[in-house]
Amino acid sequence: MNLAKKKIIDDSMCPICEREEESTIHALWGCPAASDVWAENDSPVHKWASSVGDFMKLWKQLNHYLEEKVGLVAYTLRRIWLRRNTVIFEKKFECPKALTSAAQQNFAEFREANTDPMSTQSNRIMARWKKPDALASKSNWDAAIDVTNKRVGIGIIIRDSEGEIFACLCLRVNNLLKPVCVEACALRRAMFFCLELGCSNAVFEGDSLVVVNAANSEGEVGTDYSVIIEDTRKMLNNNVRWSVKFTHREANNVAHILAKLALDCSDETVWIEEGPPQIKNFVLKEKYCND
Repeated sequence: MNLAKKKIIDDSMCPICEREEESTIHALWGCPAASDVWAENDSPVHKWASSVGDFMKLWKQLNHYLEEKVGLVAYTLRRIWLRRNTVIFEKKFECPKALTSAAQQNFAEFREANTDPMSTQSNRIMARWKKPDALASKSNWDAAIDVTNKRVGIGIIIRDSEGEIFACLCLRVNNLLKPVCVEACALRRAMFFCLELGCSNAVFEGDSLVVVNAANSEGEVGTDYSVIIEDTRKMLNNNVRWSVKFTHREANNVAHILAKLALDCSDETVWIEEGPPQIKNFVLKEKYCND
């Protein structure tokens, strides 16, 4: 509508429904395509009326009635607008379920990134790496990002029930990815690593709550790393004695060190029954001091 007023385009009709003029409130709320998104069962406004005339009035109502959930609505609004642009420029249309799933994942990532450190400080202070149960192995995974050189590092350490190193891995990827995508890649590589080593009973620990929750859930993942998560879910389903758990960074320290070392590796590096000298003291401390 604004582009038509400025004579930049000739037609102000909505490019999706082609029924009404494309105003802000129509594009984000009143268009039948947008209404289908808001009508999803897991939408916090799925029973709200679609006949609202002013967007700022709607936004005030959302803030008043939804409180914390207004963040999810904001991410959904953003995904609806991005879908609108994709329809115009790429001729692709994202279904409502995939759109709401992506918005939920984006909101979860936002909340994790903005969690008040003081609220979990006591839990983090007490966090320590613990030995897995007898006959099981524990695979800790982490990722590091080098923005300047546009590359990421993945670090993995597998230890047995006595805390002894079974294997370590450092892998550098010459591509700059989103942090959560890198963490998902690290989990998937850790699972493939355990398959290669024949670990039939394994616990996978990482400090990305978003990735851990996505791997353990059964809902649709409409994100940039949905294919990676689907791979991890398939491997979990095929290996009934595998599990994925969240742990704080303080209990994932060795994997974090390996991820940073991986940034300077030219090729994938694997150690069997040992590791690089940089982690030796940390492994010994966790083995003998954390019981």
